[in-house]
Amino acid sequence: MSMLTTSHVFGKFNLSIMKKVFCLLLLSSCLFANKNATAQSGSVFSDRLELGLAANYNTDVNRFGLSGHAKWLFPSPTNGQFLITGKLTHTAPSNGNFFSTLDRGKYDNIAAAHLMGGYRYYFRSGPRNPVAAGSAFFVEGNAGLSFVSRGRTFGAGLNPAVGYSTLSGLAFSLGYQGVLAFHRDKQGLQLLEAGVAYRF
Repeated sequence: MSMLTTSHVFGKFNLSIMKKVFCLLLLSSCLFANKNATAQSGSVFSDRLELGLAANYNTDVNRFGLSGHAKWLFPSPTNGQFLITGKLTHTAPSNGNFFSTLDRGKYDNIAAAHLMGGYRYYFRSGPRNPVAAGSAFFVEGNAGLSFVSRGRTFGAGLNPAVGYSTLSGLAFSLGYQGVLAFHRDKQGLQLLEAGVAYRF
């Protein structure tokens, strides 16, 4: 009986050790795979985060301004990829200096914030990674929610663009940023943009 009990306990002990060893091997494999993927891409954020700045022209009021954006590019094995864009736009006032803003209505500047989702397609031959491959022209379309300071207007944000992306991470683009107000008595926004961005 004693021998059976000892053998039973020893068997459970061996099974416990085998489970732990298996878990450790599985964890090690996952860490190794993640390390290799990170080493190949440079970092978790490599080629996925894009920051950009653009000069804009407000066709509603015939004034210039600035636009700034941050884009998160989702990796894809094809020539197209989905993205999320957070963007701020500023139209200079006619009765103050260029950067007059957050003034509680003292100046007639027009600021707006945009949160959009979209899709970018690169004109390349073959199903290659759109970010890791070489330089290429691209077209992009974004749509989402926008808020315009003038009249505290909420609306649908639309942002089509064309551009050229380089292997070094730089991208040049021409685009349009529009806001269609949800209420008819509110005024939207129409901007023509020319900008540059860098992909980290």
